[in-house]
Amino acid sequence: MKPVAPSGGATTIPGSGVDRVTPYALFVLAVIVVVGMLNNIDRHIISILAEDIRADFGISDTQIGFLYGTSFAIFFAVVGLPMGRMADVVSRRNLLGAGLAFWSAMTAFCGLSGNFAQLAMFRVGVGFGEVTASPCSQSLLVE
Repeated sequence: MKPVAPSGGATTIPGSGVDRVTPYALFVLAVIVVVGMLNNIDRHIISILAEDIRADFGISDTQIGFLYGTSFAIFFAVVGLPMGRMADVVSRRNLLGAGLAFWSAMTAFCGLSGNFAQLAMFRVGVGFGEVTASPCSQSLLVE
């Protein structure tokens, strides 16, 4: 029986249930794992630094709560579905790379912010970039 190669790079031998994974497929998986780790680190860095941020900017519990979750929840709810559709239409690899570059830049700008308004704006930017990670990663894994 001749092996069949699906689009994801694994070679399947029909009827055997055995997949041989190519080095490229392992590379793609490794990249997706690293992107997921960066996604979570960038998302949760505010919770690690909350007390220092509160002391530096003199912000309230409500404001720090906005930085924790609301800034992300707004963009995940509003932009999540259109971004999922975009992941089906454009190059997932390029979209994921652009999202990673954008949210990394926004995370760096968070470190340069001088007041709550700037930090909140950059945190919304982080959420905007990170919303590309889930649909692109899941689509790339299935491919």
